[in-house]
Amino acid sequence: WGCAGAAFVWGHGGNGRLGLGSSQHCRSPTQVELGEAVSTAGCGSNFTIFVTRQGGSLWACGGNRYGQLGLGPDLTAREAPSQLDLPRDGEIVVGLSCGVNHALCLTRPRTPHGLGTER
Repeated sequence: WGCAGAAFVWGHGGNGRLGLGSSQHCRSPTQVELGEAVSTAGCGSNFTIFVTRQGGSLWACGGNRYGQLGLGPDLTAREAPSQLDLPRDGEIVVGLSCGVNHALCLTRPRTPHGLGTER
């Protein structure tokens, strides 16, 4: 992370998992453009979820075959980060953990949210 909350990604870009707007691989750190400062991120086998500073919003990109991006019934992969409907009004993201094909998000006041399915 940069001091101002910039997130940098590199590696295998399949399914858009890097959030750079394509499926191209990236050999050197490249900044992801979210328009908001990032405080943390989590990665599954082919997706990434970003949490913005102060837990204000979640952004997800990459493969979505199992609904792991949290975009409802739309299982289309995303090459650029899409903003999720989490956290909900009055909630703040305080934890994020990603598995192979799922993610778990904990919000204050201690509400767990699950995305995708573990297979």
